[in-house]
Amino acid sequence: MARTARLSDVFAAPAPGAVPGARLVADLQAALAVARRLGGMLASDVRTAPGIGSWAFITDRDGSELVLWQNAR
Repeated sequence: MARTARLSDVFAAPAPGAVPGARLVADLQAALAVARRLGGMLASDVRTAPGIGSWAFITDRDGSELVLWQNAR
């Protein structure tokens, strides 16, 4: 993946039933590592709602913000 990729394109799958606009990921920590490698930054603490899921806000190089969501296991 190119370091200039927009993170919203990399994490394109919407998270149905979760936070509107959130992108569903299988492993939040791994997705955050990918985002950092592509030049993104963590814009919030990782939050968890027990039994529901975990999420974090990230920003890309353009300053666009999005939410990554991982369903509870």
